[in-house]
Amino acid sequence: MVENAALGATDQNRRALIGNMAAAVLKAFETYAIENSLQIGDLLRRQLCANPFKSCVRQGSSSR
Repeated sequence: MVENAALGATDQNRRALIGNMAAAVLKAFETYAIENSLQIGDLLRRQLCANPFKSCVRQGSSSR
């Protein structure tokens, strides 16, 4: 009976560890995606500002 309880606790700890690792990986992906998106937006703004035939787009401005 004690062996079964120990195996159950080990199994539960393993699941918690996997869950924590998965959460950390997903958080890292989310952070990377946000940073990547901001960098792409910055590059696009720079390209628009560098083009003399287009007006410079200010950050936060709307095209509506």
